[in-house]
Amino acid sequence: MKIFKQIKSSIYDKHYYKNIVLNETFKESLKYLLKLSLVVALLGVIVFSFSVPAISKTIKRGVSSFVAGYPDDLAVSIKDGHATVNKPEPYVVKMPDNLINSNDLKALEINNLIAINTKEPFNINKFHSYSAVSLLTNTELVLIQAERGAVKILPLSNMGNIEITKTLVLEKEIYINKILPWIMAFMVPFVYIILFIVIFISTIMLLFFYAVTVWVLLKLKGIKLSYLKSYQVAIHASTTILIFGVFSSFFGSLNNSLLNILILITVVHINFDTDSNLTKEEEIVLDSKNE
Repeated sequence: MKIFKQIKSSIYDKHYYKNIVLNETFKESLKYLLKLSLVVALLGVIVFSFSVPAISKTIKRGVSSFVAGYPDDLAVSIKDGHATVNKPEPYVVKMPDNLINSNDLKALEINNLIAINTKEPFNINKFHSYSAVSLLTNTELVLIQAERGAVKILPLSNMGNIEITKTLVLEKEIYINKILPWIMAFMVPFVYIILFIVIFISTIMLLFFYAVTVWVLLKLKGIKLSYLKSYQVAIHASTTILIFGVFSSFFGSLNNSLLNILILITVVHINFDTDSNLTKEEEIVLDSKNE
């Protein structure tokens, strides 16, 4: 297919880059970026698909642990936005052992799944004293976030009327296990669409900066391009950055802005060396295009 030939040439092909500068329109390069984003997103979703079984397994294990840890005689009722419980308060449900050992929970010093206190209003210090992932008050459900001290508050008025018992959570576990394969199957094309949009839009934005880098580098080499032509060259030169970004997702520390700039400079440098500089006649043609 033409796109794969273009990808190969965008990584290294001096004559291809000279043709971009002299003959190819900006619209053609933009179409290339669109197709490249689709290909890179496909590579990304293939990488993601390898983690789908592990994600599914983690969800099942988490739900199963929650159900196993839910007390048999605990009943929480939510009616008209207010919660009640059939236990003396504050009441704390301990975290299952296989969840408490996770690195995130260890870092937050969390060892309880939920604390229930419908008698007192929410207090952040009181919440942290429970060492729990969540807190149920009379009118809200409070969830701890990734960073210590950050919380998310959900009003119970949005949850309808419900009575949460062991029987109910067992039913929900069966339901989740039933629909989970369908959710994971839907997630793959959903991730593909999101990846494509993110890759295309973010690259368009980054290219405004990449174009300046290309413009400066080529000017130092004696090649004078307009900003629009530099942007066009940057579109093709960023091919290596996008492909590298997919595989470097396994090693987050390798994917950073400085490294991307170095890759861009390297690709432009090797495709516009002294042997590939424009002839006088070509410079005249280019000057007329830049005007």
